[in-house]
Amino acid sequence: MPRPVPSPVVMPPVVVDSSLAGQTIVATLRKLLPDQSWSAVRKVIEQRRVLVNRYACFDETRRLTERDRIEVLAHPAAALPDENSIELIYVDEQIVVALKPEGMVTERRYDDLPDAPELRWRALTLDEAVTIRLMGGREATIAGRANPTSPGRPPLLPAGQRPVHRRDQMRRDSQRRDATGSSAKSRLHTPKAPPCHVRAAHRLDRQTSGLVVLSRVPEAGAKLYAQFQAHDVLREYEALVWGWIEPQRLESELIRDRGDGRRGSRQPVTMLEAGAEDSPAANPLPAGKMAATNLVASRQGHFKSGTGELAPVSWIRCQLETGRTHQVRIHLSEKGNPIVGDDVYGTHSLDGVPRLYLHAARLGFIHPMTGKRLEFSLSWPEVDRKWLESHFEDKS
Repeated sequence: MPRPVPSPVVMPPVVVDSSLAGQTIVATLRKLLPDQSWSAVRKVIEQRRVLVNRYACFDETRRLTERDRIEVLAHPAAALPDENSIELIYVDEQIVVALKPEGMVTERRYDDLPDAPELRWRALTLDEAVTIRLMGGREATIAGRANPTSPGRPPLLPAGQRPVHRRDQMRRDSQRRDATGSSAKSRLHTPKAPPCHVRAAHRLDRQTSGLVVLSRVPEAGAKLYAQFQAHDVLREYEALVWGWIEPQRLESELIRDRGDGRRGSRQPVTMLEAGAEDSPAANPLPAGKMAATNLVASRQGHFKSGTGELAPVSWIRCQLETGRTHQVRIHLSEKGNPIVGDDVYGTHSLDGVPRLYLHAARLGFIHPMTGKRLEFSLSWPEVDRKWLESHFEDKS
C-alpha cells in the first residue's frame, strides 16, 4: 500500500506577546509547533507558507516584535509584488513617479541592508523595483549595466547606507565568523542583493498603495526632501472607513508610544474636541509632532458583507498638511472611524477584507530641477476598485 500523504502543517493566527518578542521567526515557530523539527519549520518558511502581519516571510532570521501576527498556511501564500507589479507614471533624467502596489515596502531599512541579500530578490522594495525597471530588467541589473539615461553616473547607495571601508568590512567579516563559525568569504556564491539607484523622497506604509516620487540624482533628492519637510507638497488619499463621517479637519500631536506600545496622539482628537485639559500634571506623555489631516469629501454608504449584513461606512478623500508616520490611520481611528482592513489601529473584523483600504491618489510638487509644477492623479488599482464597488452601497 502506498504511504499516506501527511497533512501540511498549519497554525491559526498567533499574536506575538512579550515572551516571544525579539526571537527569530524560525525559533518562534519551533516553540509554537513543538512536534515539528527544525528542518520542517525551515521548509515551511521556504515554501512561502508563513505569514507575518499578512505577508509572506522568507527570512528565517527575522526578529519578531510584540503584537506581530504570525500564521502558517496549508498552501503557499501569494507571491509578493515585484518589478512587474509597479507602474512608472512619469520618468525623466532626475525623477520618477511610480505607483506602489499594496504589499510592497517603499525602501529597505538600514538594518535590513546586510542581511540575507539573496532574499531581497524575493521581496523587492519600491526603490529596488524602480531601479530594475530603469536598467532594463533583472538580467541587465545583475550584469551591472549603467543607467541608460545617466551615462557614467555611479549608482547611489540606498538611503541611510554609507560606503563600506575595508576596515569596516574586515570587522563585519570577523563578527560573522564569530556568529556563524564561517567567514564571509566562504559564501562568495551567495547572489548579490539588487542594487538601488533611486531614492524615495517620501514613504507609504507597506499596506498602502499609491503615488510615490523618487529621485535619480542626489541634487533632485535633496530638493524634493526639502519640499516634503516644508509640507509644500500636495498629498491626497482615498480611504474606506467604518461609520459615517463628515468633511472636517483633524489635528493632534503624534507620539511614538501612546502608552500601549503603538503610535498615537498625545491627546486623541476626540479628547481635543471635548476640550480636555492638557498639562504636564494631567498628561505625563512627552510632547509630540503636530499632525493635521483635512477630510475634504465623504461619500456615506453601507458595507455589504458576504452574509448580506450592512454596516455604515464612508468613502472619503483626505489631504495631508503634514506627513507623519501612520497619520491618516491614527487620526481616523481615534475619531472612531478606523480604515477598513486596518490590522493595527482598527477594531473591526478583518474577515473577507483583503487589504487596508488606503490609497495615495494625488501627488503634486515642484520639479526639483526645472521648477515646473507637476501634479498626478491615479485612483485605486482595478482589482481594488472592483472590490470596493461590489461591497459599497450608497446611503439612501
